[in-house]
Amino acid sequence: MLIPYVQQNGSWTLSDRFLADVFMKMLDNSLVNVVFYDEGVKTIQDFVEHCKNPRNVLNIHYDEKLGCTGIVWLNDIGINSAFGHFCFFPEVWGGEAVKLGKENVQYWFDMKLNGKPILDVILGKMPMWNERAVRFTEKLGFLKLGELAQIKLTRNHEPGMVLVYKTRE
Repeated sequence: MLIPYVQQNGSWTLSDRFLADVFMKMLDNSLVNVVFYDEGVKTIQDFVEHCKNPRNVLNIHYDEKLGCTGIVWLNDIGINSAFGHFCFFPEVWGGEAVKLGKENVQYWFDMKLNGKPILDVILGKMPMWNERAVRFTEKLGFLKLGELAQIKLTRNHEPGMVLVYKTRE
C-alpha cells in the first residue's frame, strides 16, 4: 500500500513517531548514510523535518505484515520534472522492490494538476560509488544520462555523480 505523507485538516497522515520508527529502521539497516549521502539527515529530528519539508513530496510503502517497506520522495520539482529518491528495506529487496519502485514511478507520472500531468521527466542523481542505486534505477526503466567524475557531492566521499532519467513515454 502506498501512503502519501500529506497534511489534511492540520494533521499529517503519519505521526512523528511513525517517521521516527522508519528512521530507526534505516539506521538498523545501515541505510541513512547511503540514502542521505549529502549528510543533510543525521538524526530523527532531521528526518522528520525532511519529510515535512514542503519541497519534498513523500510516500511510504507499507505492508500489513512487514510494516514500512520503503520510502520514496520527489524534490526539486520544476515545470515538468523532479528528482526522485528511493529507499526500500531488505525484506523487499530484489523483485518486490523493483515492482514497488515501478508502481511508484507510475504514481508520480499519474499525478495531475487541473487535469494535466505534472511530470514528464523524473531525474535521479547518485554518487558513483552507489552502484546498487544505479542498477536499481536502471531496473525501473531509468536511462543513464552520464557520469560526472569531477563533481563532488559531499566533502567526505570520493568525487563522481551518476545522472539518470525516465520520461513519461
